[in-house]
Amino acid sequence: MRRLDTYMSEARQRAKRRRSPWNLLLVLIVIIVSGGVIYVSAQALLAIQRCLISDDAIFWSYTTIGGTLMFIPLIILSFGIGMMITNLIMWLIRPARMAFDKEAIGIKGASFSEAMKGLATLTFIILIITIPLNVFGVLNCFYITSDGVQIRPLFSIKENRYAWGDIEQITTRCLEKRDKIYLNYVLRMKDGRDIDLMRERRLEFVDAYDKIKPFLAAQSQIKYDCQITDGDIAALKKHYFQGKYDKIISILRCEK
Repeated sequence: MRRLDTYMSEARQRAKRRRSPWNLLLVLIVIIVSGGVIYVSAQALLAIQRCLISDDAIFWSYTTIGGTLMFIPLIILSFGIGMMITNLIMWLIRPARMAFDKEAIGIKGASFSEAMKGLATLTFIILIITIPLNVFGVLNCFYITSDGVQIRPLFSIKENRYAWGDIEQITTRCLEKRDKIYLNYVLRMKDGRDIDLMRERRLEFVDAYDKIKPFLAAQSQIKYDCQITDGDIAALKKHYFQGKYDKIISILRCEK
């Protein structure tokens, strides 16, 4: 932690001497490159997670906690990698390299080699923290097959399997908050576990619903609690085109 504090303090000092217009390009490239690293890395994690899912899955998703553990540390790590790649790109542009070398005179840790070494050290530390969190996030997922719902709880490599007959209640909600729409389609199991099929990969669930619906319709024991108001319907209509809106409303109203 002391090394990290020292690095961040020196980084603030280096930032103060950045006067060249090349720094604007530097910031832009950092954002673009880091965004690309985030996208590629996220897709890689999802691909790994998909490998853990049964081939006959109708629908699958990470949980909210699982997604947080996968993507938030990944974003932080990606900016470290993005800054290293950007430094290399700028070093290859001779006028930019000359401007940055001039700004680095007399500033500890400001030279290209020192900056890369500092970034590499910091990124490695973040990587060591990120990998275990990513692993837990990838494992924390669920999927649906013709047999029912399988979920892998957090910090567990063993799946909990639920048959369709294990579903006691389905609760649906729609909430608009700060111009964002939140949708829930929560299965309450006999053992009290809640599985929200619509919290994360909602549009994928909507697309898969027609295959899931017959299994739910065959279960007479399921109680439905559709907490959808006129205000919710109006809010939902602002966020989706008519075709998708109609299908989502049908799902949230638990229409059989």
